[in-house]
Amino acid sequence: MKKILLCLALFCLATGPISCGDSNTDDGTEQGGGGNGGDGGGTGPEPEPGNPEITPEQHKAKLETIGKEVAAQFNPEDSKAAIESLTALEELLAFDDEDVAPSPAPKTYAVATAKSLAAVAAGPDVHALTSLIVRATTTEKYTLDEWAGDYVIEDGEPVKKGELANQYRLTWADAAGTQSEALFTYSAGGVDGYAIVIPQDWNLSLKVAGHEELSVVGKSNVSADGLTLAPEVTVTLNGGYVAAAKVNADPKQVTANASFTKNGTQIVDAYAKMVCDGLTDPDNWIVEEEYDWNGDGVIDDTDTYIDPEDHIVDHVKTGEGYVTVMGLKLTLSGDIAKIIQQVNAIADTSTATGSQQEADAYNTNAKAKLAYTADNSTMADVKMQSYSYKDYIYVWNPDTQTGDNQVVTRYDIEPVLEFADGSKIAIEEYVETGFDSLTKTFEDLADAYMDLIDGK
Repeated sequence: MKKILLCLALFCLATGPISCGDSNTDDGTEQGGGGNGGDGGGTGPEPEPGNPEITPEQHKAKLETIGKEVAAQFNPEDSKAAIESLTALEELLAFDDEDVAPSPAPKTYAVATAKSLAAVAAGPDVHALTSLIVRATTTEKYTLDEWAGDYVIEDGEPVKKGELANQYRLTWADAAGTQSEALFTYSAGGVDGYAIVIPQDWNLSLKVAGHEELSVVGKSNVSADGLTLAPEVTVTLNGGYVAAAKVNADPKQVTANASFTKNGTQIVDAYAKMVCDGLTDPDNWIVEEEYDWNGDGVIDDTDTYIDPEDHIVDHVKTGEGYVTVMGLKLTLSGDIAKIIQQVNAIADTSTATGSQQEADAYNTNAKAKLAYTADNSTMADVKMQSYSYKDYIYVWNPDTQTGDNQVVTRYDIEPVLEFADGSKIAIEEYVETGFDSLTKTFEDLADAYMDLIDGK
């Protein structure tokens, strides 16, 4: 069970940027897809120095152009049929106020899946996609076998009308009579030898009026000992959108590739690599707690969950990666172990001194840069800086039996852009002005998707 849960954690890691390239070296290790100026391995060639004659404000104009190119790739009408179909399904399966939703149960899972699919169709939404993957890979195969079958909706409930091997099919119609079909297919095999067995391969698709509107295909790709993992997922949406992600992990390194395209045009390309030592050993990731509810010395229940945060610091060494969005590329690299070690040694990072020490730890041991892919020229270096902010604390006076809010100054760190002309500005401050047109473009796009979800 431990190794299965680790696989699920890496699936979630894979969906972080949205998706993936699939380039493998001869020795089986994952490498970056390169695209948009990358060299196919690691973070790509070093960007050319920035042009000091281009002011920070002129960079905003270039960024706005790139942002509008991204927005132009999305058309809410491509998702209209899928979203309307899934909204109708939610309404047909709606729980009454007095109902207590059974968990787990086919109806509960169907409603949750419909919500996630609608969010994926309107984006795609990374969080919703992660929920889909977790739901597909945490449902034991014996449960899937129990639920497998051909279902229709009657009186707000999915009712099985026939048996299907390794498939769960649900059909329904909206108010206009348009027929829809959701089909979940999973492999007969799985990863056995543990407490649970999950499908190695699975496919979730949605058809509306006989036309496939979206599909999600996943592969677990877990080795027999559970220590080498290569989970992957591909999402295809009506309109030519393809999002994919793949992670390759062994005890020495973890790599992740991601990409999002529309009709062959690359919108997002991402790559990350962590060099580590024993990272995928399940004993470093899984926490098991035992409970003696009545104090009689007998364990009544156990809880197993993924808690990598407490263990990852002992195993991660260095990292590198990049994220390219159309014409802009962010590259990062650094000694993660040194950063963690130095930050942990700081007495209090909320003080002026401690905050500056934390920023120094990042700036000394890591580097990040934004560059334009058209000519590989640097837009700005990305650094960390200390900053102060006002906070409120409630102070109780026992003598007067009264309390009052007092203003205190605290410190934290934030990313800043350092331009070729020597100027420096916090990213949050930089994007506050000069992007009104781009902001409106994305707000209008988001509103259009929300109108579909809300049935407007």
